[in-house]
Amino acid sequence: MTYKIALWRKPALGAVLLLAACTDNPLGVKPGPVPPTPKTLSAVACSVDVKAGTMQCREAPFPGAPVNLNVIVGGQNHYVKLSNFGTEYDAGARVLSTYVVVENLLEQALGTPDGSTITGVDVFFFSGPTATAGDGTVYMVNPTGTNGEFTGPGQTYYRWNQILKPYEISDPMRWQFGLTGTVTAFAFTVYVSAEAVDESVATDLGHVWTGSVSSAWNTAGNWQNNSVPDSTSSVRIPGAASISGSMPAFPASGDIENLRVFSGGTITGTGHMRIRGNANVEGTITAGTVQMTGSAGVLNGTLATLLVNGTIAVQDTTVAYGPVTITNGPVRGASLTLNNYTPFTIVNRTP
Repeated sequence: MTYKIALWRKPALGAVLLLAACTDNPLGVKPGPVPPTPKTLSAVACSVDVKAGTMQCREAPFPGAPVNLNVIVGGQNHYVKLSNFGTEYDAGARVLSTYVVVENLLEQALGTPDGSTITGVDVFFFSGPTATAGDGTVYMVNPTGTNGEFTGPGQTYYRWNQILKPYEISDPMRWQFGLTGTVTAFAFTVYVSAEAVDESVATDLGHVWTGSVSSAWNTAGNWQNNSVPDSTSSVRIPGAASISGSMPAFPASGDIENLRVFSGGTITGTGHMRIRGNANVEGTITAGTVQMTGSAGVLNGTLATLLVNGTIAVQDTTVAYGPVTITNGPVRGASLTLNNYTPFTIVNRTP
């Protein structure tokens, strides 16, 4: 199953239209080029179980005629990721709330035409929300606007007034859905629209692991661009099925900006990796130490030993199988689970 990402130019605007889902469907292989001919889009249908407080999304046929696009390439969780966490249902008010974040997986910034002017990132509703179980209606309580014109007039949307640098995750935004009657489930379809400096380019992040030579992190030949990541690098580790080589092992000491491990990807080794930005581990880090050192990092996934020397937000359920130490900074967001009865230490934690 392949998600789509469409690079779409609005008249006099040049926005990048990114098809996105609310849950993870990892794609570790970069798709081949697709001719810029008219295509039928694939939409992403999201369903919400009110009582369970869950949101699931899947690819679905685009319910309309073919749309003229400049380029169609592969997508959700490859070039952009739309995620949600902290879903709650207030039975008295009949309102379901969830926090949504957008992650930029491109080499270029989103939400800006020139790298500095902020035009923002929009997530708009192509259809719904519509009740799928029970009788009644579903409506948006707090959208940014209801008069968007992305693929048609009068579309409801949420706007993040910020620039998302490569691998940056947006600020959390609270979405609220109001329910009437006896609605217990509903569905909707969303897209992400954002300007980019060069909307004709959708490039993988520079440091993509291939493992062509060995499992050694500091061997240049193991990286797609033939260079070892440094403290400014955003690193992508594909799933094992997507590469012909070995999975990586952390070096004795390393320093990078952001880390993304796709589902099926594994990092081993007993080394120590400092991460200044975000760590999104959909695969597994089975050994070694991850040290989060940034002031606004986001953490997600399954890892071994964790050190936090700054402030992080836990994006989704995160599991640590080794010792966890938090120094001078809170951890907020979703749940952090400690397994194997390992030590948990908080040093000078900021309230």
